[in-house]
Amino acid sequence: SRDLGHIKFVVLADSTGEVQVTWKSDEGSQELGETLSSLRQNDVFMVSGRVRKSSIARSGLEISPTEVVVLTKARHPLPLDVTGEIEAGLDVRLDFRPLDLMRPQTRRIFRLYSDVLRHIREFLVGNGFVEVVSPKLIAQATEGGANLFSLDYFDTKAFLAQSPQLYKEQLTIGLERVFEIATFFRAEPFDTTRHLNEFVSMDLEAAFADHNDMMDLLEKMVMSVVQSILANEPTNKAVGKGWRNLSLPFPRYRYDEIFDRIVARGMHARYGEDLSSEHLKQIEGLSGLYFITDWPKKAKPFYIKVKEASDLTDSFDFMCDTLEVCSGGSREENLSRLRSRIIECGLDPDGFREHLKFFEIGMPPHAGWGLGFDRFMMALTGLQNIREVVLYPRDKARLIP
Repeated sequence: SRDLGHIKFVVLADSTGEVQVTWKSDEGSQELGETLSSLRQNDVFMVSGRVRKSSIARSGLEISPTEVVVLTKARHPLPLDVTGEIEAGLDVRLDFRPLDLMRPQTRRIFRLYSDVLRHIREFLVGNGFVEVVSPKLIAQATEGGANLFSLDYFDTKAFLAQSPQLYKEQLTIGLERVFEIATFFRAEPFDTTRHLNEFVSMDLEAAFADHNDMMDLLEKMVMSVVQSILANEPTNKAVGKGWRNLSLPFPRYRYDEIFDRIVARGMHARYGEDLSSEHLKQIEGLSGLYFITDWPKKAKPFYIKVKEASDLTDSFDFMCDTLEVCSGGSREENLSRLRSRIIECGLDPDGFREHLKFFEIGMPPHAGWGLGFDRFMMALTGLQNIREVVLYPRDKARLIP
């Protein structure tokens, strides 16, 4: 606010924008002027008055007040500057996330987050997919891993789901094309800028489709979503520069091809293992959005289909520069081969009895993907820390607020 004695200016802001409130001594009561003078940054107040044009106000409009009601007062000093002009550390911003959301740059990120979710849903429903909700309390590991959060469930033990993988495969029997956008959990002591223990995943599964169909669908969805959000002001200001000139199709590179280029540069890598971001950074021309396909079966879970007479799989990872955003592929629908793959992966088929029984009642060929939505938002905004795009991130050091 500014106080010039006979004239006082206060900026009234809400989630839609700002407007200047202007009091003049010859237009309003002295009490009204004193109330405006008492206001400090982030005080909550309600104003009634007349809207008029202004050559001074940034919006071109101002309110001449007839009534001002102070609803609540903010205690000063505030933990961070809500104007965004003075930068605050990420930990402080996360500790006071509701206040951080008053900063224009933060607010744009989470409006974008909401818009992207909406556009994804519209695209998938428009392409014949049914949105589903799978259980988050489960009796066993979805993919056979041990890194699950456990909890007491009456007289037994339960786990928090790390993926809807098995459920979405089962649902292709009756619904054929399904998707889910939901929160999942992974009990690994991550200490990186790319991982969280609680994360939003966008999972999809389609009957009578293969890994190529899924890559085609994924790149069309990404293009549709990006075009929609770029047309929306001012949310599009949160989108990174690299997303403004996309063209289809996105490049597709085989795992073997990438691995050979890594080895050719003299870098140490083990065939069949994940390709690290440090490896990928060293490969010339490997940037933007692209797929890495045909991964060795050693690198993929048991449900991914293995190519005939090969150790390679009908699989893909979708990348943004060196960040894995999505993983998918064709699934194994043959019960005998699926059992063999479970054993080959060092798992016990008996632990998957409830899942395998559905492969005896007419399981269609199917394929799908799992997209880390928070990672996608990190890539879309060009930010370097996934916590920037999650309202209340959960990692090994943060369980509050």
